[in-house]
Amino acid sequence: MTDILVIEDDALVRESVLEVLEAQGFRAIGAQNGQVGLRLAEEHLPDLILCDILMPGLDGYAVLAALSDNPLTQGIPFVFLTARVAKLNWRQAMAMGADDYLPKPFTAEELLETVAIRLKKHALLRSLPDTFNTKKPAAPPQHSISHFAPNQGIPLHPDSFWQVHHGLVKLSAALVEGEPVVVGWAVAPMLFGTDAVESEVYYQASAVGRVELAKFSAQEVAASPHMAQALLSRLYQSNALLAVCGQRRADDRLRGLLLLLKREVGEPCRGGTRLRVRFTHQDLANTIGTARATVTLLLNRFKQCGWIAVESDRRLCISDALPH
Repeated sequence: MTDILVIEDDALVRESVLEVLEAQGFRAIGAQNGQVGLRLAEEHLPDLILCDILMPGLDGYAVLAALSDNPLTQGIPFVFLTARVAKLNWRQAMAMGADDYLPKPFTAEELLETVAIRLKKHALLRSLPDTFNTKKPAAPPQHSISHFAPNQGIPLHPDSFWQVHHGLVKLSAALVEGEPVVVGWAVAPMLFGTDAVESEVYYQASAVGRVELAKFSAQEVAASPHMAQALLSRLYQSNALLAVCGQRRADDRLRGLLLLLKREVGEPCRGGTRLRVRFTHQDLANTIGTARATVTLLLNRFKQCGWIAVESDRRLCISDALPH
């Protein structure tokens, strides 16, 4: 039976959601606050967590951060339930790694549709083979290569993934009328895609420079240990980005992001690492959830400290002296 944990301090809302879920055959577990929710999450290891944001004591953001820090619960799909749909709140939710965002009030049909989408993703990830225990992994399937020009949008479809063969892909998410939030990047041989179907969240991908990609079905990914490892590398990057964006100070978030980019898309240069692609100040600002002007000021400060340098082609060179 599928377990779903509902963390909601409003008793009427909580009981209504539990009733809808139980009517559909789910085993629904209720928690009246964040502290109880964390205990029940570790005790039951549910297949999905639905959580309000505004709660006394631990709010939804603190619950998500604690779940992400716990190896037992960090892989559980997480959906925010809240009446607050302002752009800033959505930016923070996505930056911290929330899987979806269901604004109140919502109908039973909207709730069940969101649950179905998230459980589908969870089932796919659980079906991936153990890449570390496979003695003779099968070779990944061969597919034709698609070419994308700089800044060109990359179509995303349910039940399929793109694998990067060359270049860098920027991954973003947004509400229907919201500003896109950068949620990560994909480099070779990472996989990326979306499982969203008529969701409140719209996922986008675009080429940063020239990009070469190959498309695979979800079934092909699940059947191939090589492909599973490529998908897991994206998830590890997402966890690293979540940790970066969970910092309270903007300078700590930017410094952490530069260190992540240095590792993911850097190439050695004298005294440090040069980023293989050029990121705009707006790209960096959207990723860490702050204003572009703040990023500009911080980059100038980092430059004065000798932590970064800007080359003639506007690419960043990150010094080995940049603090971890």
